[in-house]
Amino acid sequence: MSADLVGRWSIEHGYHSAMEDEELVFRADGTGWCEWSRPGITEFTAFDWEPAGTGAVRVTPNRAARGESEGIVELDVPAAAEVGYAVVEETRPLYPGMEVLALRMPLPFAVFPNESYGLSRRETPDGDRPHISWLDDEL
Repeated sequence: MSADLVGRWSIEHGYHSAMEDEELVFRADGTGWCEWSRPGITEFTAFDWEPAGTGAVRVTPNRAARGESEGIVELDVPAAAEVGYAVVEETRPLYPGMEVLALRMPLPFAVFPNESYGLSRRETPDGDRPHISWLDDEL
């Protein structure tokens, strides 16, 4: 696996506050997820990933769902995508010089397609899960 990708990345990490966020998680075992959330609603895509050359990753989604107060709706699973990326240094208000994941093209399931993801932590221990209370135990 590509060690520079492994971690929990967040659009809002490093900023003072937000009503919504999108997290992108790459686990060392080749699985991961993207979760967009705001009060009362969330969208979630689980995926497998593998390096696709220097500075590139292939992401293959295997589940997508949307949760609202009315319940959970399974969504069409997006197509696989190969995306170029770079891990760069960026200054955000709370963390000068933090690591940021910059994608060269948006992931097909990203809600914020033109944003970079700040590294909130490298560790993705077994049992690490999205912040979705309704998600079953398949991850």
